Amino acid sequence: MQRVEVATNSKSEINKTNASQANSHQVNGLTKKKMPPERIIKKYPNRRLYDTQISRYITLHDVKKLVMEHKDFQVIDAKTNENLTRCTLMQLIAEEETNGAPILTSEILKEFVRFYGDSMQTMMSRFLEHSVKLFMEKRASLKSPLNSMLGTNKSSLMQNIAKQNMTLFESNPSEDKSVDFGTVGIEP
Repeated sequence: MQRVEVATNSKSEINKTNASQANSHQVNGLTKKKMPPERIIKKYPNRRLYDTQISRYITLHDVKKLVMEHKDFQVIDAKTNENLTRCTLMQLIAEEETNGAPILTSEILKEFVRFYGDSMQTMMSRFLEHSVKLFMEKRASLKSPLNSMLGTNKSSLMQNIAKQNMTLFESNPSEDKSVDFGTVGIEP
């Protein structure tokens, strides 16, 4: 009777092999590494966050560090694979708003709530996104050594940002700054 030997690999060995093959490819006989995949954080029913890249549980504070370091990540539900990134970021914002110096006043938050379900919701979302991008660009110029030497008046600069923002918002939409007003029904 002949004995047949079957090589057995554990699932983890197979997954490691597949992962290393997926993250590299051959070019002219040389193996080159691809960009690392987006960092995945799994959220479990017990509300714990598990960072799959470092194989350990993390806190909301650790998620904040990832955001501050401009690291790409995605938070997914461990059971359903539903994307929970926005929800987790909102949780982080809520924690920051209650524990620190709030950015959003009660009046601003009330106005945000009023926009949900409104025909202008999409426009408001794009306006806020554009406003924050414009603010971040101006913020970078505020931090330049030249501006600190010249003594730029920060309050007048903020007024100028607001004026530019409103001018862009009120102007005719261009290709890269288009605003989708959606379909608005007018009833007689």
